[in-house]
Amino acid sequence: MEFADYRREAIRYWERRRIVWNLILVPPSVFAYMFAAGIAIGIGDQRQFGYPMVAALFCFAAVGANICYSLAYVIEFWVAGRDAEDAYRTTGRRLLFALGCLVGIGLALAGGRDIAILQYPS
Repeated sequence: MEFADYRREAIRYWERRRIVWNLILVPPSVFAYMFAAGIAIGIGDQRQFGYPMVAALFCFAAVGANICYSLAYVIEFWVAGRDAEDAYRTTGRRLLFALGCLVGIGLALAGGRDIAILQYPS
């Protein structure tokens, strides 16, 4: 397989999963924000800024998450061989995606919490 064909296949593989990646990160980040903001509201912390700023911070976090997702390309072109039966291409990509999603969920939880902390500092 030519490198150009391999590159095209790799980009197709990862870009089809980018939407899934973004959808996976939404629930934990929103949950963490609502949980932390609910606690802050419950103890009487005053809000520092409104929901438009919260939405902007979530958008900024989404840009950061997509930059992190793009690091899969670094691993892809560093590790992967060019053979169609290569173990990385058959199982490694799936493992990398699953591991990346788990790390992303952890970061999304922390990010949602941090946005709430910015909005309701004690």
